[in-house]
Amino acid sequence: MGNAQSHTSEPFTLKGEDVYAKFENDWFAKGESRYAYRGRIKHVNRWWFERGEQCVVKLYKEEYCNRLKEDAWKADNRASAKAGEMAMLFNSAFTNKGFAKIEILSPIISKVKTFATYRYIGRDSVPQSVRGPDDDDTKKANQMVPEGAAVAIERFLQGQYVHFLSNSAKVNQNEKTLVPVAFSHFTYAESNGEILVTDLQGVYNGKNYIFTDPAVHSMEKHGQKFGHYGPTDLGMFGVVKFFQNHECNRLCRELLKPDMSKIPDYLKGDLDLAIEAIRARSGSTYTYALLESGLSAQRIQELHTSIAHALTQSGDGQRRHYGFRAGFINVLA
Repeated sequence: MGNAQSHTSEPFTLKGEDVYAKFENDWFAKGESRYAYRGRIKHVNRWWFERGEQCVVKLYKEEYCNRLKEDAWKADNRASAKAGEMAMLFNSAFTNKGFAKIEILSPIISKVKTFATYRYIGRDSVPQSVRGPDDDDTKKANQMVPEGAAVAIERFLQGQYVHFLSNSAKVNQNEKTLVPVAFSHFTYAESNGEILVTDLQGVYNGKNYIFTDPAVHSMEKHGQKFGHYGPTDLGMFGVVKFFQNHECNRLCRELLKPDMSKIPDYLKGDLDLAIEAIRARSGSTYTYALLESGLSAQRIQELHTSIAHALTQSGDGQRRHYGFRAGFINVLA
């Protein structure tokens, strides 16, 4: 005789209470860096049959973490925090005009405590067979969900999950995207051309947009921080790609845009090659796509730094022209 044990996370604090996440054996969705599992938030030291609040547990892939020089979740946290900061500023400027509010989910980072096993009396626990990396294969739970692996835990979003805008500037023409695309443009203007929040995916409930896993294209410190927000941070290339495809609407028509005339002519040929390598697609695009341009990693870094420096320098004067915070409210008046 025996019983089954599920995947669980290490305990963490939520709303002042000690809780943990219990999640299903098999993932329901996957991306480049993580597997997503349905789960529930359970209280520590409460009855085992507590139903708990629905959540999504995103398990970081080991091979993805190994490619980065820091824990993968740190870059994702920076992106979510920066996007959340921009959302608060956007809401203060636009929601009093009757437009939808934007919320960015901020994940809780924890680690795997237990993986799914069968436990028998008088015998060692046996890892269960679970869904493997591909749709049609299986793996032992201790291989797929190893103890100590990093997980990001978010509340479950009710409603239809939609990718409104990708980080390669692909706009979902079948959805209401006036607010999402204006928000992306707003983040560029509000940051004085240093960042652009994109890859906007989540749900729209008729009043508010709730986004998860945003990407941030960074030109901060005049291009010295390429990739600061992780491998979906396409830096200057992502910013240029966005504005090449962006059609302003009534919310963002008067906001700051990059002055492309500031890009030195001798850089434009290689820039075009890099931009062509970023194919507009509904899913997320990663920095390695830039290598499909045929340019070396060193050349890509040089282009990013030189052009980001030119564009962010050119934005300094434009910021004063638009009057920063007051200017956005005046635009809507």
